[in-house]
Formats: sequence, structure tokens, C-alpha cells
Amino acid sequence: MQNANVATRKSWIDTLKLFAMFFIYLTHFISSYHSEYYSYWNRMPFSLILNGLTGKLCVAFLGVCLGYFAFCSKEKNATKYILKRYFYFVICGLFINTIRVILRSAGLMKFSYEATGFWNICRDVLYESITLGNGIYVTFWCIFPFFVSSVLAYMNGRAGVKAIGIIVQMICFWMIKQTWISICLLGALVAVLKEKDIVRKAGSKWWVRLLVVIGIFFVVKRKESNITYLIDGICSGLLLLVIEYSPPIQQLLNRKFLAKQGETTMAIFLLHTVVYAIVGKYLFALMESFPYKIAFILTLIGCWTITVLISIPVTKLLNRILKLFSNVLNRAGIGKNGKEMTINASEAK
Repeated sequence: MQNANVATRKSWIDTLKLFAMFFIYLTHFISSYHSEYYSYWNRMPFSLILNGLTGKLCVAFLGVCLGYFAFCSKEKNATKYILKRYFYFVICGLFINTIRVILRSAGLMKFSYEATGFWNICRDVLYESITLGNGIYVTFWCIFPFFVSSVLAYMNGRAGVKAIGIIVQMICFWMIKQTWISICLLGALVAVLKEKDIVRKAGSKWWVRLLVVIGIFFVVKRKESNITYLIDGICSGLLLLVIEYSPPIQQLLNRKFLAKQGETTMAIFLLHTVVYAIVGKYLFALMESFPYKIAFILTLIGCWTITVLISIPVTKLLNRILKLFSNVLNRAGIGKNGKEMTINASEAK
């Protein structure tokens, strides 16, 4: 059940986040098991759809969602918000870093990591978790900028910063090469723009929404680069605005089964590489007599299904730990009289 003091949850965004996370999983799976399939991104007619659709595009979308939710947060106490957001990312890092080094030590996983000895490994796990680093889990590269930008977006929301102020911040971070902070701040910009009368009037026109979607379709078809990632973020923000003013699309996306899975995107993000690295090789071995494409698709589906199933109890565990931490903050008098906010796992990726 969602806390009454949290901004109203948009189930359709949860569904979109699930789709984005699946595509991230798909690109990682292809890279690990058959990178030759990336040729479809440049092969007609598949390239008409796939060209421009990348894992980074989906990360940009999740970052924009993060900034949006942070800006709209109803938490009154800034200290409490920042501590809870940081602690949440730390326990996520501690969780996945510990699992990965245990599996590596047991010979079940291989990844680039050199430390040996129990205490050295414990030191590294703590260090990487506390600093939100990616030395053990490479895919954690986006978490530090996500943390910084979520705090900035939240502070902008509390201060009532207007669109021009957020744009100036984005430009400043872009100039110091903090591309992903700029991208996440686009979510705060979306939250501001959707309340503007001129945006509402434009969004109410179906042909304007159609033109925007067509524009997005062509604009994202670029080679990967920092400017491409920023453009991906802008397109993600525009997509959110388009659907914000499209009730039929919202209704189509408001599927409880998908939206509930979308609430576990952080856990899926943490687990997906572990699952397909361990389970995937066994599934491929079981289907060695199958044509490779069939085995690939079945393993892809099987690993995704297992990841989603495991992500449900992991999400509950992470949120339970966060709730205990929130109680500690309350007992310490931090935010005790302010409105309570539970940071759901799906809002952290």
C-alpha cells in the first residue's frame, strides 16, 4: 500500500519502467551470449525499429523518471530525504556487491575483480557500497549521479524552482561533464512543464502528440555519445509529457500485472546480470540439442522470469530495511514531525 503522503503513483510509468528495464536486460544478455545479434540494429527491416534503441536510452528514461518523482516528493524534511535516499542506494550496493563476491569466490561467476583474502574483500565491498562505486558491480555506474540528481531534483521541488532555473542547472552540469545528472534533472523539468498552460494546451491536441512521437522516433536514431544520451533524456521527458495528456495510452499501460513488476525495477537491475550469468549457462547446456536461436530465446525468457520472481522478495527486503532505518531517524528526531515518505525500490533506478 502506498503511503498517503507520497505523490500519487502513476501506474503507467511503472509499466514503462518495466519495459525499459527489460530492454536493458536484453542488451546485456545479448552482449554476454551472442553479440552478433546486434547486427539486427543495422539490418533492414529490423533497423527501422531497433536503430537508436539502446540500453543507455532506457537508463536515460529511468533517470528522467527518478528526477520526476524526486521533484514531486512530499517529504518535508530535507535531511531525512537525503539520508534515506543515500542509505537506500548503499544497502542496494551492499546487497549486490556481497552476492557477487560470494558467487565469484565459489567459482560460479567471473568478472573483473582482483582482491583476495576475506578482509580485503570485506573492505572492498564496504568501500564500493558506501561510495556508491562500481568496482564490483560495473552496472552500478549510474547510481552515484542518480543519487546526486535525485537530491538536487528534490531540493528544486521543495524550493519551487522554475523551469529556467532547472535548465541553468542542467547546462552547468553538462559543462562540467556530468551528463547523467543533467539527464535526471530533465525529470524535474518535466514536472514543472506539465503544469504550464501552454504545455497543457499543446498536449491536449492529438496531432501535436503524434508529431512529438514521430519526432522522437527519428531523433533517437543516433550513434551513442554524451550528446546522444542527453537527447535520449530529452526524448524520454517528451514521451512522459505526451502520455501525461493521453488518457487512452495511460489506460492501456495501467495493467496491474505489469505495473506491480515495474515497482521492482531496482531489484531487477541488481539481479539480472547475476541470474543470467549463472542460470543462463545451465539453461543453454540443457538445450544444447536445440537450434541456437531457439535456445537463446528460451534462455532469455527463462532468465528474465526468474529475475522478476526473485526481485519480488528482494524488493520487500530492501524496503523493510529502509523502513527500519526510517524508524531510527524518527527516534533520533530527524523528520519526526514532517511528512513520512517511503522510497520504493522502483523509484531508485
